Amino acid sequence: MFSRLLTLILWMAVIAAVLLALRQNRIEMTQRILALHLQVQQSRHALWDQQIAIAEHVRPAELLASIGRAQLNLEPIAPVASAMSRDGSDTLAALPREPAGVP
Repeated sequence: MFSRLLTLILWMAVIAAVLLALRQNRIEMTQRILALHLQVQQSRHALWDQQIAIAEHVRPAELLASIGRAQLNLEPIAPVASAMSRDGSDTLAALPREPAGVP
């Protein structure tokens, strides 16, 4: 009877140790996922800043003139009128810093 009780206690200790190891592994994986998520978020913000910097330096009228001089046959992705205001000035600098709906 004593050996059965001792065996039962030892198996319970082994199971408890395995469960603690699995819990620790889950905690470490959660930490890695969080770190990667933060890295992706920082990369997205850096990309948005770079896109804004490019948009601030590109003037649609000058770009269209350069395309015309190079005689490139390009199709616009968006309507040209949406990138320029009625007076021909650049409105890309007024874009929001972050896309809508992104925390």
